[in-house]
Amino acid sequence: MEEGSPMRLAPIAALAVTLCLAPSAGLAAQRRNNPMVCAQIANQLVHYDSLKARAASEGNAVWVARFKGKIAELEQEFELSCPEQAAQEKTLQQLAEILKTAGRAALSFFTMGAY
Repeated sequence: MEEGSPMRLAPIAALAVTLCLAPSAGLAAQRRNNPMVCAQIANQLVHYDSLKARAASEGNAVWVARFKGKIAELEQEFELSCPEQAAQEKTLQQLAEILKTAGRAALSFFTMGAY
């Protein structure tokens, strides 16, 4: 066989890919449930949410869509990096929605439908 034959290149390529991915797997494990990483992602979520609200108040639909995309990416990263906190956050958001609905119903009831 020749020196550069595909039979020899396949195992070398597989080894190279494995060596390249090994450090990233270790970094992913370090990021999981790291309080500093969780706090950083949470701060970014708050920041981009405020930017999205500002863009919406200015009527800029392009920026609103961009910020929604970035927020979706950060939420996904938050769920992967901080699964316990993400679950707690979802529960709190669901509770807040229930309380808002109950508040609207109570306001409508006590004002006899005026609001």
